[in-house]
Amino acid sequence: MPAIESLYNWVVAKPCSPSLVRLRSIIVKKGLLKSPMQVCLISPHPLVLGQFERVLASPSFKLVSRQLESTLGPDLRKLELPRATVYVVDAHVARPAAGALLSNILDHY
Repeated sequence: MPAIESLYNWVVAKPCSPSLVRLRSIIVKKGLLKSPMQVCLISPHPLVLGQFERVLASPSFKLVSRQLESTLGPDLRKLELPRATVYVVDAHVARPAAGALLSNILDHY
């Protein structure tokens, strides 16, 4: 078996059955068609939110946009966010504020 070098460790590549791959892709496609994935877009800038909405406009996604009123760390730590499968965060704020927002998301969901 050939070994493929990654940045941190060795990964061994094994051949897989084509029928197994095909079956998994069918399951994923059906799952996505049943219900759209909820995506929460978070940014202090309305133009950035609008651009994210345009890029992610698809029946596969249910978008929930949240414009940040404040970019202060304590405010972002207490911010109530909707539950979502994916959070897209525009972290063009001070590093402590971005950290507060990310830990808020990780602590709640």
